[in-house]
Amino acid sequence: MAKSRKKRKITTTNRRRPEKKIAVCAPATPEPFWRSHWLPVLVVAFFAVLPYWQTLSYEYVLDDKVVFTENQFVRQGLTGIGDIFSKELFTGYFGAQKDLLVGARYRPLSLATFALEFELWGQNSILSHTGNILLYGLAGILLYAVMWVLMPGNSKQPWFLTLPFAAALLFVLHPIHSEVVANVKGRDEILALLGALGTLFISWRYVVSSHWRWLVASAVIFFLALLAKENALTFLAVVPLSLFLFASASRRDLMITTLPLLIAAVLYLLLRYSVVGYLLNPGGQTVSDVMNNPFYGLAPDERLATIFYTHGLYLKLLLFPHPLTHDYYPYQIPIAGWGDWLVIASFVIQIALLSLAIWAWRRYRILSYGVLFYFITFSIVSNVLFTVGTFMNERFVFMPSVGFCLVMAWLIVDRLPAIVGQKGRLIAVIVLVTVSLAFLTRAWIRIPDWKNAYTLNLAAAKYSPNSARANLFFGVAMYQKRYAALTGRKQKLSMLSEIDAYVNKAVQIVPAYRSAQNFRAGMSAERFNITKELGPLLAVFYDVLTYHPDVSNVHVYLDWLAGRGDPTGELAAFAHRSGFELLSQQQANYSAAIWILNYGLRAAPNNAQLRQDIALTYRAMGNEVKAREYLGE
Repeated sequence: MAKSRKKRKITTTNRRRPEKKIAVCAPATPEPFWRSHWLPVLVVAFFAVLPYWQTLSYEYVLDDKVVFTENQFVRQGLTGIGDIFSKELFTGYFGAQKDLLVGARYRPLSLATFALEFELWGQNSILSHTGNILLYGLAGILLYAVMWVLMPGNSKQPWFLTLPFAAALLFVLHPIHSEVVANVKGRDEILALLGALGTLFISWRYVVSSHWRWLVASAVIFFLALLAKENALTFLAVVPLSLFLFASASRRDLMITTLPLLIAAVLYLLLRYSVVGYLLNPGGQTVSDVMNNPFYGLAPDERLATIFYTHGLYLKLLLFPHPLTHDYYPYQIPIAGWGDWLVIASFVIQIALLSLAIWAWRRYRILSYGVLFYFITFSIVSNVLFTVGTFMNERFVFMPSVGFCLVMAWLIVDRLPAIVGQKGRLIAVIVLVTVSLAFLTRAWIRIPDWKNAYTLNLAAAKYSPNSARANLFFGVAMYQKRYAALTGRKQKLSMLSEIDAYVNKAVQIVPAYRSAQNFRAGMSAERFNITKELGPLLAVFYDVLTYHPDVSNVHVYLDWLAGRGDPTGELAAFAHRSGFELLSQQQANYSAAIWILNYGLRAAPNNAQLRQDIALTYRAMGNEVKAREYLGE
């Protein structure tokens, strides 16, 4: 009898387990799914496309020149594919690997799609924007499908109040995604999310079918996601977490589904290392340019406080997406300290959210999952593990926003009706529609900022007034868009004053900002061409040389001035003050000093002071022969 009872117990357990799995994950076949879900899928796709359709008339802007319009590999079409996959991201733009950012960048997949575009129809912004829109719509559809197989709605709910639909709808409408979709360069983010969600979906297919072909497919799709962008690595944790919570996956299933992803990740990292030559820093070197490493020179406590301050801003923008800007460069984000209540509040909120995820692990799995999804996918761009090259960027929460939208959808369509009671469903519909319309309206207003370089930089100058980069770029945009069309002397001088205000603010924020100092020198030369006043020009040149003795605009113009002679003696005096007193004596930059002093000597060949300056500089360099030559000894 005991043996018989034991046998029945085993039989019952074996019978119940697949039933439970199918109930949680059904439907298990794709055809009935797409056939029965065509309406919510169509609605999600429609609202993904609706606000971004206006981008079809927009130009290439911002980093589009790096990845497309001025990338020599992309512009070779299919011929350049080999170089795209065998070179670091910026090589096609600069002509060589520059190592400007910590860890460099290896994201060949989006560049390969651009090369294919160029091969088929050349440089066409309409089709490039179309590609981003369609891929974004596909990401929304795939998100709905993944959410449905993991946490399906029940038959008592209308489709528009199911969790998967609400989460996907809020995701595609969220205004913080405007940068990713409206900027052609943002395709790497979309492709990475598509690959990551595809990996999760395929891994689920293995759990419900146990067929090995899904393991192979998951490894391939995950590898492609990594080739799009490195943040897909976080799905090494997201996939097993998702399957454990929602697919009743056993430990064996979790190990089997994770193994091919680990293999794909290792292969990607090996490929990346072979191309870039290192993982984070070449030879342990540190990026010292604050425009590419804003934490350079900060004390550890300042760095960490500033990082947590930005984390709070991310959460604020997800909840209340205003103002939106593409520019968070120094020092739009101020350097923070632990005495700042905003830093403390951000830290406490994040600890509270993580504690909430632990507390809700069994009772509210979706809440726990959404919070953990956010933090896991956010970790790689958080600046905690390593510096990502800027304080923050709205596109960095493109993938983490899935977790945020899932939690928001859960609160609206699940908890709200449960709390309110009889009229809860109606209230849930009203809240979902209200939030969706608010997101749609905010996105619709934000997207036109991406129309061209001028409109984008105008918005950045407005919403990122403390960013050196935003001020410089708007000054450049004003020069290219408005100044170039002017003809009158008075109009030009007035416009130059407007441009100078932005450029001077840029160098006030970051005095050593090379690009700003170079452009400042160029604008001073442009003013000199109109006024012929040499004194103000040389005063600006002196300031520029203080920070960057080799800046190109200064040397090009000094070379031209030297050929005109020096009837007033101003150029010779400038050469002595900047070349000898500043560069030679104060900075000990002897090669740059000789450079500047020779400009002065060319303009005033008989100037004894300059000859002595050059001789003393050569003597300081240890070149006594040259020193005697200039002293006439």
